[in-house]
Amino acid sequence: HDGAEASTEVVSEKRHGDGKVERLFADGRRVLVFSNGTRKEIFPGGGNLVHFSNKDVKRTYSDGRVVYFYSETSTTHTTHPDGVEVFEFANRQKETHYPDGSKEILFPDSTLKYIYPNQEEESVFPDGTVQRILRDGSRIIDFTSGQKETISPRGTRTRISANGTSRGGAPASQLRTPEAGP
Repeated sequence: HDGAEASTEVVSEKRHGDGKVERLFADGRRVLVFSNGTRKEIFPGGGNLVHFSNKDVKRTYSDGRVVYFYSETSTTHTTHPDGVEVFEFANRQKETHYPDGSKEILFPDSTLKYIYPNQEEESVFPDGTVQRILRDGSRIIDFTSGQKETISPRGTRTRISANGTSRGGAPASQLRTPEAGP
């Protein structure tokens, strides 16, 4: 509903003892203005729009979606009727949280991270490298070169080259992964 097209003709206005003012408009909208500066607009077809005194904004749609904008952090939190929640941050990070506990996080550098209900994780880096972190703490890294590296919870690493040969035993502190940097 676009407020610019809405009728501005006030049909009735009621002032409450607590300082709240309630206005009914010709187009069926109701607007409540509270003494703390919060303003709630209720649309005739369902849904509403709330402007809080701290500059946060909450929009509830007739389909059940709720979009909340946190002004101070420029973060948008959308809750869908099926329980899916989407967070969009000022730095362009986007997180989708699912009812089963899984999460999908898209980082500003295009790294995509999945966190599964069993708390295992999988990250896909911009260069195509894939890292999985298993419940026992071990990590498996698949490089685009075809090499695969496994790091045990105790820090022992094994690298298998694209041709299937392996070498291992070096401490994990010597490992360089895309997230660790050079």
